[in-house]
Amino acid sequence: MLVTAWKKNDSVERKILNESALGDYILDGKYGNTYRFIPRKSFFRKELKEFITASGNKIFFTDRRDEVRMKSETSKKIVFYFMPISGGVDWRSANAMNRLMPYYFKNLSRSLIKNTIIIRIADINGVRGSGYTNSYNYENYESDLSEFIEEMILRYIVNRKDVVVS
Repeated sequence: MLVTAWKKNDSVERKILNESALGDYILDGKYGNTYRFIPRKSFFRKELKEFITASGNKIFFTDRRDEVRMKSETSKKIVFYFMPISGGVDWRSANAMNRLMPYYFKNLSRSLIKNTIIIRIADINGVRGSGYTNSYNYENYESDLSEFIEEMILRYIVNRKDVVVS
């Protein structure tokens, strides 16, 4: 469905996805020949943590710490990893987790200095993500992301010079 929608501007699939995006729905699975669209605000995955913003929206993320490499609680660093639009087969997957939270660089913590927390942020906006930008349905997405980053810096007690946004 996603392949056809992005290849053909006048396809039925493109119209369905455009209408779904305008209604603030995301594609969240396929059962046989039936695609499942759900409201963005009802998205949930038990493997993701949620941060509720002041505006009531949810930012989904994982915060990974390699406990072997966490040697001190006082000197920490954070890498905020904004997930790219998945490539290969994943970008056209009906599974929202494959599209919106592809798990690239599974062993990233091994390449970083000790005491580094990796926070991967899922792009739950639009049918297939919005590149973390404001959209018609989520006009304050960027400011919510800023709020989230500020909260994580405070929560983990990290000096601003030890923060990387990627």
